[in-house]
Amino acid sequence: MEYISEQTVLNYFKARNNRFCNTIGMEFGLGKVNDIWTEFNLSNYDHGPLAIDISTEGDGPYEFIEGFKLKSIEDINQLGYTNSWMRYLNGYAEISVTPMELEATLRFKIVKRKTIIFSLYLLFMMKYMST
Repeated sequence: MEYISEQTVLNYFKARNNRFCNTIGMEFGLGKVNDIWTEFNLSNYDHGPLAIDISTEGDGPYEFIEGFKLKSIEDINQLGYTNSWMRYLNGYAEISVTPMELEATLRFKIVKRKTIIFSLYLLFMMKYMST
């Protein structure tokens, strides 16, 4: 399978000031060391009591291209929920759920075929409350 080149993707990001949103609503960003992150918002507080996102972070250009199976630059504009969900199921993305009332994000990630659920905020609060 012939994928797009890493340099083409990097040029595409740089031409958009390293951060942009595609036509489907997925956000993309390029970090200082060419690490690429994505975020797709499934729900926010405007539409309910939960904010839900699927995101990736820290992909190098090659991992980004291969992970999303990009054959052309136009493919980036078509990435959305299904693509993010597949990355999650393969262990390369995480789902964040933030209940409005709690304001503590719960994160879900698949690691070695097991779902890990964690919250740094709740862990901090548990330690803080126990002292």
